[in-house]
Amino acid sequence: MHAMFSPTREQLEVVEHRTGHALVRAVAGSGKSATLVERIAHLVESGSRLDQILVLMFNKSAADDFRSRLSRRLPDGAPEVFTFHSFGRRLARKLACDGALSHARLVSSASESRQFARQVLSEHFAEYGEEPEDLSNEALDEYLSAIDMLKGALYTGGPLPGWASDAARLLSSFKLFEARRRRAGLRFFADLIYDPVLQARQDELVRASLADDYGHVLVDEFQDINDAQMEMVRMVAGERASVMVVGDDDQTIYGWRGARPEFMLSLFEKQFPGVKSYNLTGTFRYGHALSLLANSCIANNTMRAEKLCVSRTAHSTRIRVRLHTHGPADLAVEEIHAWIAEGRQLNEIAILVREYANAVGVEIAMHRHGIPARIVGAASFAEQTEVLVLRGYMSLAGGNTAVWDPSNAQAIIAAMLNTPTLYLKRAELSRLTAPGAPLSRTLRQVSSGAKSWLAQIRGKTADAMEWASRQSPDAPAAPFLLETIRRLSLFEHIHRTGVRKERIDERCRMIRQVIELAREHQHTVATLRELMREIVARQEEAADGVLITSVHRSKGLEWPCVLLPDLAEGQFPAQGAPIEDERRLYYVATTRAQDRLVLLAPLDRTLVEHSKLGRTGSPAPGGIKASRFLFESNLMLAAQVAEHIEGGTVGQARTGLAADHGGLALVDRYLRALEHN
Repeated sequence: MHAMFSPTREQLEVVEHRTGHALVRAVAGSGKSATLVERIAHLVESGSRLDQILVLMFNKSAADDFRSRLSRRLPDGAPEVFTFHSFGRRLARKLACDGALSHARLVSSASESRQFARQVLSEHFAEYGEEPEDLSNEALDEYLSAIDMLKGALYTGGPLPGWASDAARLLSSFKLFEARRRRAGLRFFADLIYDPVLQARQDELVRASLADDYGHVLVDEFQDINDAQMEMVRMVAGERASVMVVGDDDQTIYGWRGARPEFMLSLFEKQFPGVKSYNLTGTFRYGHALSLLANSCIANNTMRAEKLCVSRTAHSTRIRVRLHTHGPADLAVEEIHAWIAEGRQLNEIAILVREYANAVGVEIAMHRHGIPARIVGAASFAEQTEVLVLRGYMSLAGGNTAVWDPSNAQAIIAAMLNTPTLYLKRAELSRLTAPGAPLSRTLRQVSSGAKSWLAQIRGKTADAMEWASRQSPDAPAAPFLLETIRRLSLFEHIHRTGVRKERIDERCRMIRQVIELAREHQHTVATLRELMREIVARQEEAADGVLITSVHRSKGLEWPCVLLPDLAEGQFPAQGAPIEDERRLYYVATTRAQDRLVLLAPLDRTLVEHSKLGRTGSPAPGGIKASRFLFESNLMLAAQVAEHIEGGTVGQARTGLAADHGGLALVDRYLRALEHN
C-alpha cells in the first residue's frame, strides 16, 4: 500500500478485491478516485500486465486528472486511461483496418455538423412536401443533440419521455440522417461508440474480435452510463475480464444523455453475474450536518440502493437557510459580503443554479454591487440568443438604422436574422451585416422576388424592425419587450423549433426573467440595453470572481462555499419534472459544499413552523412556497445532531429531540454507522 494512501476499511476491501466482477457504490466525497488508483496499483503490483488493464472515464478532464494521479502512483509505467469516446475511436479504427467497418472522417467542427443537419432536414421536409422548418443554429444544435441521444439509447423506435410532442417529425428523420452520413463517409462524436457497438451487435465475428483482450476493466462514474456505453463494456469484457464499476446511483442526473439509476441498481448485475458489491459510505468533504441533510432528503427516493453518507472528518460544514420575500439576489450578495468579511476569497464561492434562466437576478445584483462573477457552461443571460434578439430591437429604438452596440453588433444582427430564421443566402447576409446597413430597408431589398411564404416571413420581421425604430429609447422597457415578442411570435418559435421540453421551458423562462427585470427596476429601453452591455463587458474581467454554474455541471467538483438560490417549489424541483430525478439533482447540489452551504428560498411560514417544532418530512407540496426538499432535509434535526456529535455528546443525540420516528430512525442508523467505524 502506498504511503500517501491511508485507506478506510471500506476502501481497503475495494483495493484488495480478489477476482470477478465488482460494483462499488461511492457517496459524494468518499475518495473514490484515490481508491480506484490504489486498486489499479494493487493489480499491477500483483502481476497484472499494463496492457491487460482497461480504464474508462467519462470526459477528457476526468481522464487527464486520473491519468496524472496514476502516473504519480506508478511512475515506472501505468495502464492507459481512455474516455469512452477515445476508446470507441480505437475500436472503430481496428474494425476499419480489419475491413469490418467503413473508414470515415470524424466531423469535429460545429459549423460542419450544423450544415450536415440542415441538409438532412431540408431533404426530409421536401420529401413530405412541406416548407422548411426554422433551422437556426440553436434548433440545429438541439436536433444534433437529439440524434446523439438516440444513438446513446441504441434507439429502435417508439416514444421518448421528456421530448416535446412536436419533436416526433424531426426524429423521424433519423434513418435519413444515418443513410446520408454513411454515404458521405462521416462519423460524428457519438458514432465513435455507436458504430463499433452496432457493428458488433450485427456480426458475431466482429463481436468475437473485440472481446477478451483485457483481464480487468475498470469504469468510473458508472451512474452516467447509457445503453451504448454499457454494451461497449459488455462487448469488450467478453468472458474473460473482471469488471469493476464505481459510481453513485443517487448522483444519476444526466437522464437526457440516457443515464438511469437502473444500471447500478440491477442491470450491471444482470449483465455480469456473480457481482460482489461494496459501499464507500465515508465522506471526507463535509461535516455531519451536511451528511445528515443529504441522507434525509435522498432517503425519500424509492429507486436507490440503501446506503448512508457518513462524515469521516472532524471538519464542520455550516448550513445557513435564508428566506426572502423579493427574490434571492440581495441575500446572495449579503452572503458573499459576509464570506469576504471573514477573510475568504471570491473564487472560493460557487452559485449553483437549477437552470441558467434562474441566474439572471443574481447576475444583475452582483453587477450592481460590483462583485466580479463568471458564468461557466453558458453565456451571460445578456448573450443568450433570445436576449440578443431583444437587445437588437431595443438598439433600433429612437430611429437607429443599425445595431446600436458596436462591440457585438455581428452577434446581435445574426440573432435577429435567425430568430426566427429568414433563410438568407450568404450574399444577402453580407449586405445585411455590412457596417451601418439599414436593416429593415436592406431586408426588404434582398427579399424582392422571393417566394410568397419567404417574403411573408421576412416582411413580418422588417415590420417589427420598423416598429421598434419608431419607439422612444425613454419608453418603459417591459411593454416594449412584450410587444417585440408578440410581433416576432418568439415564444411560438421556441416551441416550434425545440426538441427537449426542459430546454424549451428554460429558453422561455429566460425571456420572462428579462421582462421581470425590466418591470421590477422600471427600466427604460435605453437603461436596460446599457445595463446588458455593461454586464457583458464585466464578464471578461471576472476570472477570479464568484463562479455561477449549473448543478449539472457541478458534479464531481467541490467548493468551500456553495449557494443554492433556486429553492422554490416549481423551480427546484422544476414544475412537471420527475421528482426522483430532481431530488438526485438537489443531493448533488448540496454535497458540493465543504465549509458552508447557503440555501436560499422564498419565505414560507410552514417551513418556519416545521423548523421551530422540529418536525421532519414534507407537507403536501401544493401548500408550500419553499422547495419540498428543504422540508425533507430535516434541517433543524441535522443541525442538532451534528452539534452533539461535534461536541462529543453522542449519547444525547438520541434523546430529547422533537422529531418523528422516521427522523430518529435515520439518526440512529447514522450514529451506529459512526460508532461501527
